[in-house]
Amino acid sequence: MLCSTLLLAMSAHAGMVLSPASQVLSVESYPDYQSGDVIFRISSSVAGCFGFWLPGSDPGFKQTYAALLTAKAAQMNVVVYAYDNQNWPGSGNAFCKVRSVTVQ
Repeated sequence: MLCSTLLLAMSAHAGMVLSPASQVLSVESYPDYQSGDVIFRISSSVAGCFGFWLPGSDPGFKQTYAALLTAKAAQMNVVVYAYDNQNWPGSGNAFCKVRSVTVQ
């Protein structure tokens, strides 16, 4: 029973990655690509992700973009939860689609 519960929990998070607390190294905005996408990189490596992608069409885009800029300017750490199986189509590098950003 425990084994099946663990397998179910693991499969529910398949395709997801969680970064360690890291500083934002760079933020790039593409106002004329798709819906105004933003990509960014952090100071820690995350398996399967060269960086992270925030689609301009996402409902929480403005709040998340503001949090990223604030974290970069204040040199605060962020933790990024992202889909490693959804990559930004604007690059050959794997920029994983953001699910959430926590500023610490």
